[in-house]
Amino acid sequence: HSRNLALSAAFEPGSTMKTITFAAAIEAGVVHPEESIDCENGKYKLGRHTIRDSHKSNWLTVREVFKHSSNIGTLKIALALGEQRLKDKIQELHFGEKLGLGLNSEPRGRLPKKETWGQTRLSTISFGHGLMVSSLQLVAAVGAIANDGHWQKPRIIQRVTNAFGEQVLEIPQPE
Repeated sequence: HSRNLALSAAFEPGSTMKTITFAAAIEAGVVHPEESIDCENGKYKLGRHTIRDSHKSNWLTVREVFKHSSNIGTLKIALALGEQRLKDKIQELHFGEKLGLGLNSEPRGRLPKKETWGQTRLSTISFGHGLMVSSLQLVAAVGAIANDGHWQKPRIIQRVTNAFGEQVLEIPQPE
């Protein structure tokens, strides 16, 4: 019995989670792509933690924050968005739940258990730390963003046929 780790493993999404944070903030109207954000020259104190960026930048537009993958710019966007709106977006995109694909080892992922996250947890989640997701959850979430906000349940394809009903591809299923 083999296990397809690409479908059955959960992981911290890291900077790929920024896509979700930005989409939620732009959709909520709390930021505009050309708005400027102070990225604090790459170092920002948040409570007792210091958040760093790999590139030291001061003022960047929201578009540039995304392009340069600034953790500091992203956390400031998340703080403007607020905890509840980011939680709502994460729930709307089905993170933390099985997608019901019929796989024996489908992961649920893991979201923070605390009722209230607070600024530090909100910030770290905004740039992909402190939660676990599956590759299919992440692909479906980014797909929803590309699909004008409409989430569609992913499907595992077993075979492909052409317009004449002839099989052109069959994907072996794990036992």
